[in-house]
This record gives sequence, structure tokens and C-alpha cells, in this order.
Amino acid sequence: MNPRRIATQAGVALTLLAVGWWALRPLERPDLSLPSSPPPSPRPSESPGQPDGPSTLVALDDAAFRIPLWFTPPPVPPSDPIADTKPAPLPPFKLQLLAILRQGDPSGAGPAGQQFKALLYDPDTDKIVEAAAGQSIGERTVVGITEREMTLKERAGIRTLSLRPAESPGGGL
Repeated sequence: MNPRRIATQAGVALTLLAVGWWALRPLERPDLSLPSSPPPSPRPSESPGQPDGPSTLVALDDAAFRIPLWFTPPPVPPSDPIADTKPAPLPPFKLQLLAILRQGDPSGAGPAGQQFKALLYDPDTDKIVEAAAGQSIGERTVVGITEREMTLKERAGIRTLSLRPAESPGGGL
């Protein structure tokens, strides 16, 4: 055998022995006994309100441990349903503006002038609806129609439907 290997094995064995002795040796037991004499009372100069004589230990007040750890607030009372009633929102507007028709004298000089009507597509009924200014469509009222757009009045405000601009014939840039 190689003497170097023997020396290494001996060093490892001694190290394991020392660690084993250190880990398994008995521990010193601390003295947990209570002192037989009462603790010294404070000097009169340190606590002027205390009388001289043996001091007494105060019992632990366990009432402090009886409080709940988590506080759950009481439920919020329901609000008044009459005060919170808001008008139901209108159903979504599904009509699509297809075209705006010009009726009357094109110069606007005639007695009726120029009037516009809008053609709208209703996908629910699959029909085309014609509307003029002042006419109501469901719960919405047509406020006005111009050459390029139609304005509707709803409970929530005013909605404008516009025609898309015409695309170039080449379809390119």
C-alpha cells in the first residue's frame, strides 16, 4: 500500500472520531431550580412609592389573551333600492348606416329645400329601414341628417353615425 494513502485514511479516521465525540458527548445540564429566597426588594431610593419589605409577584392577567385575533366588521346594510334605481341601459345599437338619400331641390332654393333621409340596415330583422330627421327608431330619436352623417339622441347622450369615405378606384396607395 501507498504510505500517502495510509496517512490520508488515518487523518480522515481521526477527524471522524473527533467529530463523533463532539456530537455525542453529554451536555451540561443548566440549573433550572427556583431560588429559595425571594428576590431582593427595590431600594427606597429607586422606587419611592413602594414600601420596604418583601415584594410579591403579580399573577398573570389572562384576560388579555381572550380577545379575538381577527375582527370581522358587521355586514354593510343593503342600500335603499329606490334611491339607487338607474334607468336600464339601452340595448346596443345594431343598425348600420348604409346610405344617405337627398330629396327635394338640389340647389335648396325650392319651397321644401333639401331634405335627407338615411337608409339603415337592421341585422335582427334583416331589413332596410328608412329614417328622417325627427323620426324615432326604437327609444332613439333622429336629431339631424347631413350629407355625410346621421345624429341620434339617446338617454345616455348623442350618437353620430358617419358614412365611410369613398375608396379610390385603384384601391392602392
